This record gives sequence, structure tokens and C-alpha cells, in this order.
Amino acid sequence: MQYIDYPREYPQAKQSGFTLTELLITLSISSILIASAVPSFSGILLNNRAVSLTNNLITALQIARSEAIKRNQDVTICKSSDSLTCSGSWSDGWIIFSDIDHDRRLDVLNGDTLIQVQKYAGIEFSISWNAFRSDNYIQYNAHGFIHSNNGTFKLCPPDNNVHYARAIIINRVGRARVSKDSDNDGVHEDSRGRALVC
Repeated sequence: MQYIDYPREYPQAKQSGFTLTELLITLSISSILIASAVPSFSGILLNNRAVSLTNNLITALQIARSEAIKRNQDVTICKSSDSLTCSGSWSDGWIIFSDIDHDRRLDVLNGDTLIQVQKYAGIEFSISWNAFRSDNYIQYNAHGFIHSNNGTFKLCPPDNNVHYARAIIINRVGRARVSKDSDNDGVHEDSRGRALVC
């Protein structure tokens, strides 16, 4: 019996993959792209938080004003750290309540009604209210006007970057509006047209 010895030629498989140099270059480019994207991503987060907080506060002011008109009595919104009394800072949150005896204190035994509670409103932003009479409360009467003079809420991010600062301006008749960047310099202005400062 005769054996035939066939040549053992196997086709070599094509190798596909990265060399070490290619891998290092790819990682370097990826890290550069990620590093450049992080600041813009944090900016987007700060902007979203500013918009969310502004909307929450505007909504609360509109609720307080409409409830005062609907109930035909004073309604107070004040800063509150414990959801029961006017205390703490605006960044802690706020409460809205009907204020039958006009004393700017929630007193359920005297007929006051708690309308809304907002806890930890600041989302790391600081909130300040600046008005002629008081920085503790805003009180609407049965016509929707505020008892105190007009004022401004200022919302500042944790790093006090004015590009993410916002203001809510309340006029004498109790209407609230959000500040705008009218000169397109990236910074919103207050009621007098001055750039916000944190």
C-alpha cells in the first residue's frame, strides 16, 4: 500500500487587532475628548438645576398669589427649614399658608391653612430674597398684590459662577418674572438692568 504525502499547507488566518502603539494613541485621544466634554457637561447640569429651581420658585409664587385671590384673604410664602415655621434660609425650602390674622406665622389653631411645603429647595444653589421690608416672607393680599415693596430672589450656583445665576423679580402688583440676558453676554440682569453678582 502506498501512502501519498499531501503537502500540509493551511491558509494563514488574517490577524486583526491593535498594536500597542495604536491602542495608546486611541486611549490618549479618548481621554482628551472626555476631558474636554466634562466641563460642558457640568455646565449643562448647572443650567438644568438653575432652570428647575427657578421654575419651582415661580410656581410657588404663582400658587401663593392665586390662592390669595381665590380665598379672598392674605396668603404668605416664607422660608422654612422645618416645614412648619418661617425659619432658616430660602435654600432650606419654603411654606405657603393662608394667613387669616396677617401675622406671617402659620397658626392652624387660629384658622390658618398650610397650602404647600417645599423642602430643600436650593439643590445646592443659594437663594436670597431682597426687598425693602423683609427678607423672610412675601405676603399677598386678596387682590394678588404684595404687602411689602417689590423685591428680587437671587439664585446662585455653588461656585458663584454668575453665568448660571438667575433672578426672579416681583413687581408691586405681585407678578413674578425670570431675569433675562438682554445683552447676550452670558449673564442675566437684575430689575435695573445690572449684571447679576453672586
